[in-house]
Amino acid sequence: MRIPWIGVAAFMSVAVFAAGMVEACCGVGRIRCRRVCAPCVQPCQYECQTVMKTICETVYEQQQVTCYRTVCEPVYEQKVVERVRCVPETKYRTVQYTAHRPVYETHTRTENYTVYEPVYETSEREERYTVCKPVWETQTKQICRTVWKPVVETQMRDVCRVECVPETYTKTVRVCSGRWETRQAAPSTCGPCAPAAAAQVCRVWVPEIIEKQIECTRYVRRTVVEKVPVQVCRMVAEKVVENVEVKVCRLVAEQHVRKVPVTVCRMVPVQKQRQVCFTVCKLVEEKRTCQVAYTECRAERYQETINVCRYVSKQVPYTVTRCVPKTVTREVPVQVCTPVVRCGC
Repeated sequence: MRIPWIGVAAFMSVAVFAAGMVEACCGVGRIRCRRVCAPCVQPCQYECQTVMKTICETVYEQQQVTCYRTVCEPVYEQKVVERVRCVPETKYRTVQYTAHRPVYETHTRTENYTVYEPVYETSEREERYTVCKPVWETQTKQICRTVWKPVVETQMRDVCRVECVPETYTKTVRVCSGRWETRQAAPSTCGPCAPAAAAQVCRVWVPEIIEKQIECTRYVRRTVVEKVPVQVCRMVAEKVVENVEVKVCRLVAEQHVRKVPVTVCRMVPVQKQRQVCFTVCKLVEEKRTCQVAYTECRAERYQETINVCRYVSKQVPYTVTRCVPKTVTREVPVQVCTPVVRCGC
């Protein structure tokens, strides 16, 4: 049942589209022509005009939005807690133990030992020895010795002498001089006879400074070197040979024989006895008691105040900038060109 309706609708759409095409060709859509349709011709010119067109634009505006976030803040509270601690206590107990006490006993025993005693024996033996006997002889010997004789010579020596020599130089001096000038002074107009007063003449000293060149003399120290004869005594060495009688000692060896007593030591063993004391140590058991310290831990309860941390949630505001879209309409000038169509029948 739906298929015929769809076909009819399609046919009507095609018919309307065809009629629109014919009207567009004849200028019915845009240009009013005559009722009688004439064949269309090509447009020869365009008419352009400016039309205000309304357009829509999207503009983003910034808005300050207040938001909230959850923040956990720590809150400290004091809480009393019971704790247990170990308290050391020192106690004593009696302990019995066995000790070995040393007991020393002194005993005597006979001990044989050998001693070497020295035995000295004296005997004589012949010993040959050499003796050097001095023999004095007189001999003549030549001795060279150096004798220093003074020799006086005259030599020229440079002697420096400082003397003051006059020197002339020119110096510029400023001299204060002047001259007398005759000047007329104006009469005073303050007195009762001022109109009849005559001009006064006075002499005035005019100072003047003049530079003059003068000659000055100064003494300059100058070192002068002079040759001065000087007597110099010089010692001259001179060798002198002399014959001197000298006593010379000569040693002559002689052989002699002598008897020398000789002591010989001989060690002879001798058996002896002695009483030697020695100590014997014996350990004797004894029962003893002593106090031994030991530590015990005693549990003790006590209270302690501690800080307990607890987190509390809190809403904190903060500002966020958002861009919000907004549609704005405005008119824009648009140029529209329309073709001019000539219609004829």
